[in-house]
Amino acid sequence: MNIWNVIVFEVGRTLRKPSFWLTTLLIPILIVVIGGIAALASLTSAQAANSQSGNQVASFEYTDASGLIDAELASKANGTLITDPALGLADVQAGRVDAFIAFPQDPATQAISIAAVDAGIVENGKYDSLARSILDSSVERRVDDERAVQILRGDVQIQTTTYRGGEQAAGLGEAIVPLLFAVLFFLLITLMGNQMLSAFLEEKENRVVEMVLTTIDAASLLAGKIVSLLICGLVQASVFVIPAVIGLTMLNGQSPGSQGVDPASVDGDFAGLASLSLTLDPQRMIVGALILIGAFCLNMVSVVSVGMIMPTAKEAGGLFTPVMLASVLPLYIAGMMVTTPENPVVQAVTYFPWSGGLTGLVRNAFGTLSLGESVTVIAIQFSAAALMYLLAVRICRTGLISYTKPLNLRAALRSN
Repeated sequence: MNIWNVIVFEVGRTLRKPSFWLTTLLIPILIVVIGGIAALASLTSAQAANSQSGNQVASFEYTDASGLIDAELASKANGTLITDPALGLADVQAGRVDAFIAFPQDPATQAISIAAVDAGIVENGKYDSLARSILDSSVERRVDDERAVQILRGDVQIQTTTYRGGEQAAGLGEAIVPLLFAVLFFLLITLMGNQMLSAFLEEKENRVVEMVLTTIDAASLLAGKIVSLLICGLVQASVFVIPAVIGLTMLNGQSPGSQGVDPASVDGDFAGLASLSLTLDPQRMIVGALILIGAFCLNMVSVVSVGMIMPTAKEAGGLFTPVMLASVLPLYIAGMMVTTPENPVVQAVTYFPWSGGLTGLVRNAFGTLSLGESVTVIAIQFSAAALMYLLAVRICRTGLISYTKPLNLRAALRSN
């Protein structure tokens, strides 16, 4: 009953704090805002690139040592062929033309020289676009086969289908949903880190922990605190997971080619994402959920233990940082985890308890974690969490009343 009272009190107190909801809701809001800004910036850049690719040069002169430039095309673009490069440069400097373009004898190996009126850092790109456009169009006119022209333009569609065990594999679409477990783990330990650290520090700094321990034993108090943190973590997880599931469901339902959606109507990077067919692999989902639970419990008990060892929040921060760094260390070798999972460094961080959580989640998402390795990682996470809990119980019995100096761990382990 005492544990239940602790849970009700802690969960109620946490959920009533405006700062808890502000922190919880801030991340999804920031993701939406940043995503919107990125999409707007991408659209603006695309529009700027398209505008530069058009004819924005009022007039220009050019020389053609290659003999590749089509005079008709250049004339339509307000270009005039001259034979003296010095004259072209002089006309630009005098402002009589916007640009002078010197096409070399071999444009494939020699640079095209451009002298132009300065139109600003961004707008100056229109001169490069004009030169490339004229050269490309002139070369395309020399090719009689329309199919060859399309190939030269890069208008080639490639569709790759891979198979695993004789059945069609989903590719990247199979990794997106399991990868959400890794994202969720990172968000939870980041957002709840301070809350875990201060689980007992408030009572210690206010000197009320002795009064609390007169009504409930240390083990029950610790269990109640940990369960409360788990419940608060589930609340935060639901705030992230529910919108993500809805978004992915809508995205999967609107994939190009499905429900009459024209792939050509989907622009930019979204086209590649929308073309993915999301697939749920039961094994990866189960493994991801178990690793997430085990890794979160281990991280939570470790951070709570740090808070009980140190007398103040300021001193606890010194130990809190290494624990957090160990948990997020795999982010620095994410590429190796996907491409060379057999690398000794990847193997080391996979089986080290505090870094194995995020490593296992990423490798599981991309299919580089075998079933045997999955079982081993899950066992390590839950075993380490259980051992840390037993250690935390020992620390709780003496560490909560250590007000002035850090707890002596050797003495705490020898206590009954």
